[in-house]
Amino acid sequence: MEKDVGILGLYGMGGIGKTTILKQINKKLLEKKEDEFGVVIFVVVSQNLQVGKIQNEISERLGLCDMAWEKKTQKEKASRIYDVLRRTRFVMLLDDIWRKVDIEDEIGIPLPSPENGSKVVFTTRSKYVCGRMGPHDVEVKQLDPENAWELFRQKVRGLPLALNVIGETMTCKTTVREWQWAIDVLNTNAAKYSEVEDEILKVLKLSYDDLKDETVQECFQYCALFPEDNKIEKDVLVEYWISEGIINGGGDKERATNQGAGLHQMPQVRDWKAVRRMSLANNEIKNISISPVCPNLTTLLLAYNNLVNISGEFFLSMPNLVILDLCSNKNLTKLPEEVSSLVSLRYLDLSRTRLENLPVGFGKLIQLRYLDLSDVQTLQSISVVSSLVNIEILLLDQTTFVSLELIEDIKLLENLKGLGDLSWLIFAVNLTFVLVHGPSPELQEIVSREKVSCKLNKGSSIEPFRKLHTIHLSCLTELKSIYWERLELPSLKRVIIKHCPKLKKLPFNKERAYYFDLHVEKPEWFERLEWEDEATEE
Repeated sequence: MEKDVGILGLYGMGGIGKTTILKQINKKLLEKKEDEFGVVIFVVVSQNLQVGKIQNEISERLGLCDMAWEKKTQKEKASRIYDVLRRTRFVMLLDDIWRKVDIEDEIGIPLPSPENGSKVVFTTRSKYVCGRMGPHDVEVKQLDPENAWELFRQKVRGLPLALNVIGETMTCKTTVREWQWAIDVLNTNAAKYSEVEDEILKVLKLSYDDLKDETVQECFQYCALFPEDNKIEKDVLVEYWISEGIINGGGDKERATNQGAGLHQMPQVRDWKAVRRMSLANNEIKNISISPVCPNLTTLLLAYNNLVNISGEFFLSMPNLVILDLCSNKNLTKLPEEVSSLVSLRYLDLSRTRLENLPVGFGKLIQLRYLDLSDVQTLQSISVVSSLVNIEILLLDQTTFVSLELIEDIKLLENLKGLGDLSWLIFAVNLTFVLVHGPSPELQEIVSREKVSCKLNKGSSIEPFRKLHTIHLSCLTELKSIYWERLELPSLKRVIIKHCPKLKKLPFNKERAYYFDLHVEKPEWFERLEWEDEATEE
């Protein structure tokens, strides 16, 4: 860029390669930023422009993220970003802008000038947007058709993304009939996607139709629930599929997806009865007071909103809901008791909320197999969890308890400042994964012999953790025991133990440790462990 060019826009149709160009610019600048620029920042803007999200990504690159940052308003964040960036020579790369953005007032990015030497480069599909953002723009044109093979030149219209998709789809096609089928599909769909902007859809349709397995197609369609350009956590997506029954071959092809775009309240839906899956994640919804009748709703994603209140009536007519994601609603302090009516629920994510208690009737959710309470710093008790007989995965990473009620007929542990023990886990017969991440200075035993004996009838016995395949314990400075005696653990495949200095014994012998994936912080710690079978150690 010339010295007098401060803001440059790259425009062109979807799939033409604008993002790839911007990523290459980012890569090249990062390789030599020490010589030219103080900081280089790449941010995806997207059609659903969220100023707060953009500010947070910039703040991460500038090292501004802390507890104080989260409490700031957008205006205060813009002022802080401006104050930092005006002191350095920067490059800001903004990908996929759909409307004019006042980068200084809205986001806090200082306007570049020849004096400060900073640069802003953005991409957009619209030449009109380029014109409103600044006087300098460059069109990213289609590839020269003479450099492409005839089939690709005619059917793909010079789009690099389409070339990749068709290449991957057709690489295993070896018969004339298969290639003729591909040509027919592209020609047939041309009528459906008449606009040049949608040329890529014809090619993606070819790739989609080539997914012969209906289960794979349904998994692909499920991804439409996630906001544009957001990262999809693989493990979370798989858990959704399992909870919906898709992975096991089940699943209806019927779809009704409603993905929000900067919503501040619940959308108006003409026919709630037709809705099968709904994503309203990454919006700014604060209150839900409606009472829709949703007999077919199976998935509801409300993560990353500003929820403060959810009326009880909202959950009363969702008998088939199996997935409910409320994570990262940092102002949500309680759930209505009516959530206990969701008797089909199998997946529930309440992580990064400010819940103080779980509903009294929570134990009615007997189908629940996945419960995420990670990073809930305000939770008082989880005693009702002991009634969840089908729970398989319970995540308590960075969760702090003011008190813990072991089971209904045990008194609250006194003076408990952190997690005291997890003895009730012994009754979760379907548990497959346990992750406990401190600090929890009061936790000395995962399962207490004394606490368990209080619950068991005289003469009765139990074989715990038969299905457990992963144990992950970290930053538990006072932990001394996992279990008081050796366990069979027939399904155990992985053990991760880090920063647990007082843990001297594991619930299996040393010989068994070589049969699964064992990760420890330091080899010396492993060598100092005490084993029941000393002969094996020798």
